[in-house]
Amino acid sequence: MKYVPLPELQYFTSSCLDGAVIGDLILNGFIEAYTCKADRSEAKLYKEVRAKVEKKISNSPTIFTEKMASSPLGPINHTSTIQLLVHLIGTLNSSMPDYDFSELQACDFVHCNNIDLVANNINESFLNYALEAKLQGVRKKFWDILDSVIDLKKCSVYSFIPDDESEVFGEGKVWTMNYFFVK
Repeated sequence: MKYVPLPELQYFTSSCLDGAVIGDLILNGFIEAYTCKADRSEAKLYKEVRAKVEKKISNSPTIFTEKMASSPLGPINHTSTIQLLVHLIGTLNSSMPDYDFSELQACDFVHCNNIDLVANNINESFLNYALEAKLQGVRKKFWDILDSVIDLKKCSVYSFIPDDESEVFGEGKVWTMNYFFVK
């Protein structure tokens, strides 16, 4: 996973999302782009994740077979699903290098089938009316920038659902959201 510095995303983050005060709340968010080109750390992570999956299958083939079909990312014994999981973990590791997400599993993510529901959740929670009132046009600007970076009609959306006890996403926060737009 390699960070891609895009000036439009950096400017939007710094001008609209980084420390915006909205009443009693402080909004801290960021939007970043990453390539899905594997680097050395991701190749190592892929081997580790694959080994864990193979171990689970060999330890409990009957139980694991049922879970494989119900993975939010797809059948976990498929190479493409493991690669997607590694991309998602790699993105989290790259975007927050002070934390290690390598123990995450497919069940820690959700495939969001409806982009309109994702957009509604982001608009209502993150780009809420108070932020829109403070920064007129912030919603339209956000979606225009995002669409210019990754064609929203041609991507799949996944969400990371952190553990409530997560020190990264839980402590001292009213809410968090973590979406991955994958093309």
